[in-house]
Amino acid sequence: VELAVGVKDTRLHIDVHDTGRDGGTVPPGPSQEEGHGLAGMRERAALYNGTVTAGPAPGGGWTVRATLDLTPLAEIPAEIPAETPAETDVTPPAATGGAV
Repeated sequence: VELAVGVKDTRLHIDVHDTGRDGGTVPPGPSQEEGHGLAGMRERAALYNGTVTAGPAPGGGWTVRATLDLTPLAEIPAEIPAETPAETDVTPPAATGGAV
């Protein structure tokens, strides 16, 4: 597996390339198990105005590429205010004489 990480302008680029033994072959269809894999990665990248692509790489193997916009990160305040604890109105259960 090869990993490349770089920044150009305000974009973070992450490439993961796996040459694999059967590089260049199309992976099997969906498995019987529910998973979120690439769909979850795409959703998370979208939070940063980014994209995720995946597919066979030229010359064999498989590449996953993520590109994220770093601009929103620069706008996060240096110190995030602490959350105020929520007030709760919890009334203890009445004595039941041991019965539940």
